[in-house]
Amino acid sequence: MLSDGDILALLGDGDVSDIGSEIDELEDDNCFPIDEFDQLLNDFDDLSSDIGPDIEEVEPDFINTNKRDIHWVQKPFEPPTINLEDIESEYIDTLKTPIQYFSEYFEDDIFVKIAFNTNLYATKKNLGSKFKLTDEHEIKTLIGIHMLMGCLKYSRVRMYWQKRFFVHLIADNMSRNRFFNLRTNFHVIDNNDIPPGNKDKFIKVRPLCDSFLRKCKSLPVEKNICVDEQMVPFKGKLCIKQYVKNKPIKWGIK
Repeated sequence: MLSDGDILALLGDGDVSDIGSEIDELEDDNCFPIDEFDQLLNDFDDLSSDIGPDIEEVEPDFINTNKRDIHWVQKPFEPPTINLEDIESEYIDTLKTPIQYFSEYFEDDIFVKIAFNTNLYATKKNLGSKFKLTDEHEIKTLIGIHMLMGCLKYSRVRMYWQKRFFVHLIADNMSRNRFFNLRTNFHVIDNNDIPPGNKDKFIKVRPLCDSFLRKCKSLPVEKNICVDEQMVPFKGKLCIKQYVKNKPIKWGIK
């Protein structure tokens, strides 16, 4: 058995570590030569000096100007010169009449259906001889009169047939009683076609809306488009009527 003195003799004085010596040897083996490292630094400096002069500083396209240095000058407006001949247009050069534009959005088949459903509704009400059956041409006249009334606004509808406010374009095409009779029985669809539990607020005029939207979607779309909405003044009884407090037109359809 070894005594304490023999163990201390084998360990030595304890100041030297075998592990530390092995790490030092590994570091010496993996150390990068100083001469080669200095040579790489010199080569890099030479390379950067060759590339440096060829690099050009990019100047910005805009100039920052202080607001205090801006002075506005009042002078006559000079419109820019634009050559419209070089611009390719997808539209037809010839202008159409208003009735031609209207016919593109609302085809004749729609007015035939409106006339049929109007006659059907009047028949279901058992009006008999009190209602004369209508056709698509008279329905077009009725719609045209409503559009004209929207442009020439009177406080009451009956005023368009009065002698003092007589409008020939309206009164010469349809009598007052016939106008009210058609407007009372006017129907775009058959009420029996409305499904139970319907939630479509426009179902009674859905064929008109679909025809209009179908034509709008077929129009060529330009690159730059600005879409805006407008409030149509209306204070009558309507489920889609809106009230906007902070608008000039507070009641209407939007």
